[in-house]
Amino acid sequence: MSTDDENKRTERERRLKEDRKAEAAQRARKERDRASERAKKAQERGRHFHEGMAQLRGETRAAGWEHEKTIDTRLGERRHDTARYDEKGRLREFTEYKDRKRLDARALEQLSREREVLDRERQAHGTWVIREDTRVDSRVARQLEKMQRQYGDRFRVVYVSRERAHQAQLIGRNFEKGRSTDDQLELEGVKAEELRRQQQRKERDERIREQARLRELAAEALERDRAAERERAGHLRDRELLARARDLKARLPGVPDDVIAAIAAQSMTLSEAAAQRAREEREGHQRDAAERTRQHTREQESRGREEHGRPPRGR
Repeated sequence: MSTDDENKRTERERRLKEDRKAEAAQRARKERDRASERAKKAQERGRHFHEGMAQLRGETRAAGWEHEKTIDTRLGERRHDTARYDEKGRLREFTEYKDRKRLDARALEQLSREREVLDRERQAHGTWVIREDTRVDSRVARQLEKMQRQYGDRFRVVYVSRERAHQAQLIGRNFEKGRSTDDQLELEGVKAEELRRQQQRKERDERIREQARLRELAAEALERDRAAERERAGHLRDRELLARARDLKARLPGVPDDVIAAIAAQSMTLSEAAAQRAREEREGHQRDAAERTRQHTREQESRGREEHGRPPRGR
């Protein structure tokens, strides 16, 4: 191959490499642009969901709610989608709206900060509003469940149907355009007030179900404690019965074991009955004393009212 042909081949290879490099760079730019567009749309969708659900739930500026409020914690700054404060500037309520496809480790970090806020701001109540089709990481689900048990009605989780989420996004999108919630829903053939009532009923029913579930869990825990207490009491009674039998056997040599056991059981029953009578008598005295105190208080209050309404005596 001549030198001229070799140079041409080298030039073609160089240009091919440059073309491939340019195509790869172009593909990378397009992918970055698509990723940026997806992130932008996801951000817009989340913002519209947040704004629309806040409107449906009555978390409006007219009702004293503020949007995108931050509060400092030891773990860093915590930003809530909506929040409301009392007249002293203390946090009363906050809401976090979740329209993501998945709740993962980032949500765990937010929940850790949420816990600190609830521990510090004892008057505060918080709610997480989540689309029902969101994939919730098992660790996040366990943490949400644990916080609901720990804080009771001070921390709630509300799940929103896909249909309601779509309505919320419509409201939020049009809200940004300056159209009122009532107007835009009327255009869709939906009454805003009826939607609000539906959302309130749904959340009320969820609260009732959650309270019933927590009461059931508490009852089960109480029954387990009682069963354990009965078992401990049974073990103590068995040890006491055995000790009495040994004492009787030492004091009554030659008496058959079954007789010893019967005497020990009878003495145990008599002792328990005496203890029960003493306990009931003590509780009766306590009730009588409490009733005498209440009666004395009522008499004092009655005399005070009579004295207050009686005209002063002449000197």
